[in-house]
Amino acid sequence: MWGEWVKESEVYNLLDIFYDSDFRAIDIATNYPINGKKQSFKQALIWLNHWCQANQCKDLEIYLKIGSNSNQRTNEINLSSSFLAKEINEYLELFTSNLSTIGIHWDNRGSSSHENSMILKTLETVYDFKKNYNLNIGFSGIKNPEIYKPMLSNFDTNPMFQVKENLLTSKSRKKYMDHFEAATYIAYGINFGSSKRQLSEEDFLGFIKNHISGKMIFAEEAFDRLIDIKSISEFSILYAELNPHLTGYIIAPSSAQQLKSSIKFIKALKDLNLSSIGKERMYSNLHRLFDE
Repeated sequence: MWGEWVKESEVYNLLDIFYDSDFRAIDIATNYPINGKKQSFKQALIWLNHWCQANQCKDLEIYLKIGSNSNQRTNEINLSSSFLAKEINEYLELFTSNLSTIGIHWDNRGSSSHENSMILKTLETVYDFKKNYNLNIGFSGIKNPEIYKPMLSNFDTNPMFQVKENLLTSKSRKKYMDHFEAATYIAYGINFGSSKRQLSEEDFLGFIKNHISGKMIFAEEAFDRLIDIKSISEFSILYAELNPHLTGYIIAPSSAQQLKSSIKFIKALKDLNLSSIGKERMYSNLHRLFDE
């Protein structure tokens, strides 16, 4: 959202609040913001680098998704070894110790033996950087995980995937879990960001009313004794926190107030010290609510 409907000054304010609240993990991609404006390509990276330099920050954990050549909402992807090596070296220099993870971002290959050999070269390249620079490697938007599975087994027994998962869908994770049951899964889109981007404000509010709001009332009755749920955003965070299949999730606040509320809610959930059994029971209740 940075550069799309969050202005530069607000981005720096959000980073200040996030960092001062003892959070360090930042998710970003070379094609953010995806606003169709060529002049905005890599704008989010530039702003993040400005903030790091201004604050002399050395301890972020940046998850950087690379491979896209455009922010035009098109599939202009380059995952060749030479391009990836150039990009990763550039961002190691730019972010130094703040760069934690390199993410392969959208790969539609796998329809021919030639494409399969190119996938292997991609993996060889990024895992060389993992070994030499102690980087983590992640994946998102992999069209053919069944092609990746035998190749990845040579490099990583517990790969990391970003998946679109929220109260209404878990299809993305399930697609990967058919091939990578022991993988680490991090959710994005927990607040239905893609729907917000695609719909008018009126239609988005209608979407929330029809699919979420009514069920949120029933959930509040079940959970109010433990925690007060004040918004759709908090409802989504609750689901992600309880989800036993996720090891993390991405929030995308567009204002300081939303970020502060989210952080307060997350810390309140942590303070509950719920047992694994308690979490599973609450997660099952949510699932039943949305399966009805």
